[in-house]
Amino acid sequence: MSLFSQIRNDFNDSKKNPNREIISAYRVILAELSNKLDTKNPNDDQVLGVLRQLYKSENQMLEYHNKPTSDYLKVVEGYLPVMMDETEIKTYILENFDLGSVKNAMQLMKPIMANLKGKADGNLVRKILEGI
Repeated sequence: MSLFSQIRNDFNDSKKNPNREIISAYRVILAELSNKLDTKNPNDDQVLGVLRQLYKSENQMLEYHNKPTSDYLKVVEGYLPVMMDETEIKTYILENFDLGSVKNAMQLMKPIMANLKGKADGNLVRKILEGI
């Protein structure tokens, strides 16, 4: 099942829940996906791109209003992949790449990010590579 279909199904299920903020969150998410994506069945990467934008925007809004979180943010966050932490990234790099084969560890940045697409923060990967 595609991520877009999953969101639509979860929206339909949320209508049974009395929490109006969650229902509203799903409505906003689906509206944003419809506005930003031209296709009826967008691929998961396209949906994740929009969800990341929504997450970032909501985080900025919450920071501006000095609020810790919102139901909307929780719903959006539930569809984003869990980001790897520093230890997981370092372990992945050491297990999958031969650091001795390159003069500068930063040369591995592109293939690492290609493999960890959406799972690791590029700034954290850069920091780890600079420290190796």
